[in-house]
Amino acid sequence: MKQAMVRLDEFTEEHLELSDLWRWQDGAREDVFLVPLATAAEVVPGVSLLLVRALFRLPARIELQGLLAYDPLGQDVHAVQVLIGRDSYALNKYLPEASFEEVLALADRLKVSTGGVLPMRYSVVRQAMPIPDGSFTLWLGAGVNAGSC
Repeated sequence: MKQAMVRLDEFTEEHLELSDLWRWQDGAREDVFLVPLATAAEVVPGVSLLLVRALFRLPARIELQGLLAYDPLGQDVHAVQVLIGRDSYALNKYLPEASFEEVLALADRLKVSTGGVLPMRYSVVRQAMPIPDGSFTLWLGAGVNAGSC
């Protein structure tokens, strides 16, 4: 696939139509770019992170699109990027406090409570990678689920 890279801060819902599978650009640069992949066969062995197109179902019965941050080595989804048009909301289970700010912003955008955002169910679009359907939530402090705040 010879499609152009997309700057992460310019990545929108429209870019999801270019590919169901993305990776970070090689090398360190000031700006972060995403590179579309045609198929899972293009995944380099030992790669530590892929971005996979997914459908998100929120407790508020809202469906949205975005990307799963998937670690193929650990077979773990550790972050999601929810896209609404040109707006993006990044949630990372390893950065729960910062991610909760994103949950608040997403809840405000959707006009729902935080319990209407998390936990969100996800499923891979068109099976770009063999990732089973699952659920994503954040845990803050001593076992407080962000979805119930």
